[in-house]
Amino acid sequence: MKDPFEMGEAVYQFQMIDKNLQLQLNDETYTIILAIDCPKGKIPKELETFFTYVEREEVDENDDFVKRIHEKVEEVNRDAEVTEIMTIEEEMRIRWRYGYDEGEAAGAAQEKREIAKSMKAKKIPTADIAEITGLSTEEVEKL
Repeated sequence: MKDPFEMGEAVYQFQMIDKNLQLQLNDETYTIILAIDCPKGKIPKELETFFTYVEREEVDENDDFVKRIHEKVEEVNRDAEVTEIMTIEEEMRIRWRYGYDEGEAAGAAQEKREIAKSMKAKKIPTADIAEITGLSTEEVEKL
């Protein structure tokens, strides 16, 4: 995962804390975020081979932890049901991104039209409005 906080740390650890009273839950659960794009000097020694595995999929045969993780990853990758779920999840992510981009583009186009309308109301020449907004002269004339 890229560093979500852009603070250059390799490991971020979070515990459950009551927002209002600042009470710690003390259930010994943590959320740990590993930022593989952190500066190499920030990676704890005991996690170096794991970070290498995540980043480049290189298995250090001397690291039992990484070997076990790799075996599990291989096992999951061979599971057709998991692969199908991951494919569906990726498809949903792509569609969401496409929808977001489409919405963003539609919003930008609407903003251009609104600006053009305002400029037209101020009697700015159509050619100037088209040049400034990026709309065609035909689009500006229709407003």
